[in-house]
Amino acid sequence: MSGYTGYIASSGYDLSLIFQGGTTNITTGFKLANGNDIATIFSAYSTGAQAPSTGLISVGGGDISTLFNWIAFSPLSIQGCCLWMDANDSSKISPATNNSAITSWTDKSPNAYVFSSPSTTTARPKFITNSQNGKSTIAFVSTSSQYFIGNGASKNFALNTSSYALFAVFQATTQSGGIYNKSLFGGVANRILLLKSNNVLNCSYTHTPTGLLPNTTNAITTYQMVSLIVNRYAGLDETYVNGTQMTTYLYTPDSSTDFTASTYETLIGAYNDSSGGANPPQAYLNGNICEIISYKNAYDMTGSTRQKIEGYLAWKWNLQSQLPSSHNYFNSSP
Repeated sequence: MSGYTGYIASSGYDLSLIFQGGTTNITTGFKLANGNDIATIFSAYSTGAQAPSTGLISVGGGDISTLFNWIAFSPLSIQGCCLWMDANDSSKISPATNNSAITSWTDKSPNAYVFSSPSTTTARPKFITNSQNGKSTIAFVSTSSQYFIGNGASKNFALNTSSYALFAVFQATTQSGGIYNKSLFGGVANRILLLKSNNVLNCSYTHTPTGLLPNTTNAITTYQMVSLIVNRYAGLDETYVNGTQMTTYLYTPDSSTDFTASTYETLIGAYNDSSGGANPPQAYLNGNICEIISYKNAYDMTGSTRQKIEGYLAWKWNLQSQLPSSHNYFNSSP
């Protein structure tokens, strides 16, 4: 915490406040060469944006604002990222004009999975700009059976002997709807589940037909962040909603069983039926998806690593106030 300087900004705040990081709305009255208030070069600490050029040139020839710029956290900086669907990255969505019916959505992880809408009409998920926290989301309408289905490569996704982690930010406005699933309806093993059914949230990986995380009653219809950690090395699975632990599942540690790829489809915005395809309409999502990220190295997904990813998602999608106050990124983004 900076000490008080006695130099008061035109807003009435002591000038030291702009050095504390995360304070973005203070006008100091000190103007940069480009006309911006000098406080703007400090806002990068909380927003991840690049500080503007000041016109003050360092001895090395660079603008002094480079001292304040930093490289924003990326999910790819965590080992094992195997899926990254980002609704705010228009370069991965086609077409990406406001309210357009989307034909494809591409994964930003090294796998580069392509998810396509099976519909040949305009009854497809839609790209919505300036939706949540000023960012784009993808909107689904369950009555139109809108969803995405993965390409052949995503069908071959397997845990093998790895652990797993799944993070998602979404809004489900009705009691039931699938968000992200690679499954087969019923009591079978090797299922990745993220769906709501009658206001019960199920986010889990099924090790065996009975090896399932307890379901969590969750009637929330606003935007929320869900985290699933499948730590096979510790024999502990956990789910979190907005950074708060909701359920746990204990089992004998197992890092040797090879969970091979199933032939089931990977779906976004729907849940699989008994043949592995999309389920009847009650399983289609009505709402919005912001971002989905998954990893195949959850044995390394320590509390601090999990919280870093949660912090990134929470601050990006304006859910930081929903984090518990003890969370590492309650006050600032990673």
